Amino acid sequence: MPTPESAELMQLFYALGYLGQASIVVPIVVGFRRRQQLAPAPRGIFYCCLMWLVIMACGEFARLAWHYNVVIWDALEILEMWFIGVAYHRVLRFRLRRYFLPLGILYTAFALLDTFVLHGLMLPITYTTVLKSVLIIALTLLYFEQMLRELRNVRLERDPMFVISVALLLYYAGTVVAFIMRAYFIDQNALLQIQKVYAVNSVLNLVMHGLIARGFWLAGRQPQLAVEPLTAATAQQPA
Repeated sequence: MPTPESAELMQLFYALGYLGQASIVVPIVVGFRRRQQLAPAPRGIFYCCLMWLVIMACGEFARLAWHYNVVIWDALEILEMWFIGVAYHRVLRFRLRRYFLPLGILYTAFALLDTFVLHGLMLPITYTTVLKSVLIIALTLLYFEQMLRELRNVRLERDPMFVISVALLLYYAGTVVAFIMRAYFIDQNALLQIQKVYAVNSVLNLVMHGLIARGFWLAGRQPQLAVEPLTAATAQQPA
């Protein structure tokens, strides 16, 4: 039987979970206001935010109506990878872009196998979650490498896609271990530990949504130079 302290902690975790989900409205509002200035890649992330909102609403409705929403979250694992993959396909200029479509098809096939065979329809597809996190982390790192190769003279914290990539990297690197532990806690029926996992996810959701909103807000604005160009006047000044 839960103690009063654990019951209060559970209520706090539930409230934090709802706050983390509701925070998706922030990047959606900012992205909608800046939609005319969004480049193709950030626009793809904006559509991903809209998808997140729809899936979260459907998942919450299914939980309240039927006490079952595992399949909806399984669908999220597939859709998330496609939306983010398309966004990075538009911004990355590596030759491996040609393999994005077959990789996406293979990923979807594995996710369906995980859903119907490996984990079934009653458990979260942990293997797919780990694979998705690894792939998205790889995409963000490829984007960082591309920026280093280009050596653009701009402040990175003012670049919309860089800020969005930091948001995605923080979230998926921070939650992959938590979601692996979630499967173990579900097997052990450890409800409090499961809620702790979701609390970690909620905090990282808040961070990710805030950074994505900032990335949308920066879209179309004049980038600031990291190093001011050397003018003739400054070049003639004595050392």
